Amino acid sequence: MRVGSVVRAIRQQRGIPQRELARRMEIDRSYLRRLEDGRVRWPDTHLRVLIAIAQELGVSLHEILIEAGIYPSTDPGTDLRAQRMDQLFRALPPARQEEILAIAKTLLSLSHPEGENT
Repeated sequence: MRVGSVVRAIRQQRGIPQRELARRMEIDRSYLRRLEDGRVRWPDTHLRVLIAIAQELGVSLHEILIEAGIYPSTDPGTDLRAQRMDQLFRALPPARQEEILAIAKTLLSLSHPEGENT
């Protein structure tokens, strides 16, 4: 599943119209539509936008990336370490979150040969 599809599914589950989410985010609705349609792809999507979307939808960016199949899944309900890491991550300023995600992306790209799905 793509990041945009996950964003759309969560937005629809929460009953938030696309226009309303774009207004809250102060982004152009056409950008949000392209993101949800898969025409703006990860990692081309600006991390600040994804972090802000996740916050507006009441989920973590980590949850979106897991659902999209970008990061391996963990069950935070049974793994207290993952739950604590998620809390610590959410408490960081967005710039620090971006740095950590960039490092994680680099590490993942090193551990998976090019062309292999992560």
